[in-house]
Amino acid sequence: MQGKPLAYCHTSYEPNPKGVPSDRQLNLLASVACESAGTLAALFIDDDTPLPLRGCISFGCHLCEGNFLIGPAVDEAAEYMKEPEGGFIWVLPLAEERHKRFLDRSLAMVQGLPDETLKAALKLAAERGATDASKLIEHPASGTDKYTEALRQVFAQMLAAPTVIEGYPMPIKRGASIDAAVVNPLLGAKTGEERRKLIGRYEQFLQGNRIDIWMKRQNTLKFLAIADQAAAKFRSALESGNYP
Repeated sequence: MQGKPLAYCHTSYEPNPKGVPSDRQLNLLASVACESAGTLAALFIDDDTPLPLRGCISFGCHLCEGNFLIGPAVDEAAEYMKEPEGGFIWVLPLAEERHKRFLDRSLAMVQGLPDETLKAALKLAAERGATDASKLIEHPASGTDKYTEALRQVFAQMLAAPTVIEGYPMPIKRGASIDAAVVNPLLGAKTGEERRKLIGRYEQFLQGNRIDIWMKRQNTLKFLAIADQAAAKFRSALESGNYP
């Protein structure tokens, strides 16, 4: 991922002499990168000196040594990071495909897990210090079939979170647009008030007397309106208890 000021962030597995990561593990990396980018975007814009990030997420081979990164995936990110005309972090096609594949397969797995496996996973998470998992186990209805099904629904809903907005007509240079997956920086906000605060920070930063700034402001706020709707719908789904 790249943004302004110039920076690289990367996710990768430690070298393992026993073998290379599986396809599912590689898909997980792409998904983690998308979620991390949304978190970083929210943190940067909510800072004392708000800064909207612009860039892209790539997936592929690269070498990393300290702060030094090189490889095809890095070259691809460097080539396309400045294309968006606005505060967008977009996901290049290969990374988007892997992110979506991870979510789809994980959703199918959660829906097909035996009840006992689901309960064991929750117990293991609690034993490892997950506070929310411990609270769920302590619920009066814990252990019942109805409660286990409710847990399954929650896991399914979380996997359906709009981490990225797919197929968004993202404005790019040369006056064109491209249908792309764009990272949602509002997803981590739990309330409408928190989302409005983040949007206000974008508005606060994107001020100026040049037409390029006006255009970036307009483009960014249009996207954030869509991102806000997606985040609100997701929060509503979590409260409803229904499958996504």
